[in-house]
Amino acid sequence: EADCKHYHANHKNTDKNGKAKALRSDANVLLAGVISLEGIPENYEDWESYKKDAVKFLQEKYGENLAAVIEHTDEENPHLHFYILPKVGQKLDELHDGKKAVLELKSKEPKALKGKQNKAYIEAMKIFQDKFYDEVSRKYGLTKTGPARSRVSRKIYFEQKKAAEEYRKTL
Repeated sequence: EADCKHYHANHKNTDKNGKAKALRSDANVLLAGVISLEGIPENYEDWESYKKDAVKFLQEKYGENLAAVIEHTDEENPHLHFYILPKVGQKLDELHDGKKAVLELKSKEPKALKGKQNKAYIEAMKIFQDKFYDEVSRKYGLTKTGPARSRVSRKIYFEQKKAAEEYRKTL
């Protein structure tokens, strides 16, 4: 909390005229996320190594901006809460994959319509999730999405799940 307050009090944004401006009182100053596993016996067995791989992924991606990782195993699904905090002089939006993609689009196309900005945001977030899946979750035989989300039949979903488990055993 103290680090968030320090960032808020000391960070300045530059407006379009090059003038330094203090952050608004309601400005976002923290990026937070959750990494979880379904609470089934196989996942509890893998939790310790999965957790280490997930934290390693976060450390490599966010470096010194990774402020905290908090583990919760007292609920049905084991999970981690993670918090990313920018340094003074660094924009929070540059640490968030989706918002960073929108900033890059706006710098190339200042008059890009909201629909195009939304597409850039969504695509960047898909890439982030794909990378996490490829670097962490795939090693544990997890599938990326369940049957309802990927709109596949139950049979195909279980085939995908079996293939993911085979990949895990191969590793």
